[in-house]
Amino acid sequence: MGTQASTPLAKRRSNVRRGFLAALVVGCLLVFTAYSTEGDGGPLHGFQGAVGALIAPIQGGTTRAVQPLRDAWDWGTSLVDARDEAARLKTENEQLKTQLVQQGFDHADTQRIEALKGLGDDFRTDYTQVPASIVGLSVAPWYHRARLNRGRDDGIRVNSPVLARGDAEGLAGLITEVYPGSSVVTFISEPRTSIGVTIEGADGARGILSPSGPNQLQVTGIPADKPVSKGQPVFTAGFSGLRVPSIYPRGIPIGLVMGAGGSDTDVVQKVQVAAFVNPRDLAYVVVLAPTSRDAINRAKTP
Repeated sequence: MGTQASTPLAKRRSNVRRGFLAALVVGCLLVFTAYSTEGDGGPLHGFQGAVGALIAPIQGGTTRAVQPLRDAWDWGTSLVDARDEAARLKTENEQLKTQLVQQGFDHADTQRIEALKGLGDDFRTDYTQVPASIVGLSVAPWYHRARLNRGRDDGIRVNSPVLARGDAEGLAGLITEVYPGSSVVTFISEPRTSIGVTIEGADGARGILSPSGPNQLQVTGIPADKPVSKGQPVFTAGFSGLRVPSIYPRGIPIGLVMGAGGSDTDVVQKVQVAAFVNPRDLAYVVVLAPTSRDAINRAKTP
């Protein structure tokens, strides 16, 4: 049983379509050949001109009709482009502002660190001054410890003194932990602090400084007959006990005497001291990294 596509009628229709396509191709070739070979005044050129003149008004009307749509499209496209350009310029502007702010901060940062480098000039022969930033804070109720961004790779050792600039230049604390790229400073506000000190102008008065309360320091062991008075500066004395050198070199300023006294029967007096440096105000410090044999031996003091 034959299919519908193989019937005589279907074959005739297929042949007609093929013949029509072949005739169309041949006709196009003939017209193209004739058009190419005739002159500008030939009938085909004339027919082309007539058709062009006939459709020109229609083409012009169509162009005018779609022109508002084209203008709207161009306006919308330009608006999107303008918004994109504005967004790009805004982003660049914010980036430039950020860079300027960062440069300004870096400049101020450098100035603050450079200012700190003037501390501890008396210790240049035995110590290298290493400026450091505080990058971590103590979580203790009282602010006793902080992490610095300098460590063993910078020459810092355990027991390296730490100085800072507060109301004046002064002792801030001591390095108690050291790692290759960081270290931990324990401030003199830590309750277990004990530092041998001397009071200038008090006839060579020497005693032991330790915290007496939050943000308060006191010196004990000073004989009652020593002329201690308010406003006298307190310095490290370079000792910690009989025949035992201090881990702090002599002459580091600590603070000022705020008051001194005791009962008539006391053989020693208690001295209240206001420290130059408040640990809570610090962002930068200077670590005195031991370099001489004497300084290294001081750092090894138990």
